[in-house]
Amino acid sequence: GALTAISNPDAISGMASHGGRSFPVLKRPAGQSLFCFSLMLPWGYEKGLLQLQYKKGQSIFGCDEYAVYSNQE
Repeated sequence: GALTAISNPDAISGMASHGGRSFPVLKRPAGQSLFCFSLMLPWGYEKGLLQLQYKKGQSIFGCDEYAVYSNQE
């Protein structure tokens, strides 16, 4: 996967980082990026599944930007 750099004069942004992983950055016109997210329960199998998907760069981790939300850290 690769991140998409979008020019926006109203925003200041740095290089995205996700846990020490680096990504190639693509230059695309505005409106051509994908943000994915997941809601995770802090118990059960979901944490392990998300960790595996992260290691492989699959599922939401294949999107330009991503976030995982839970009610616990």
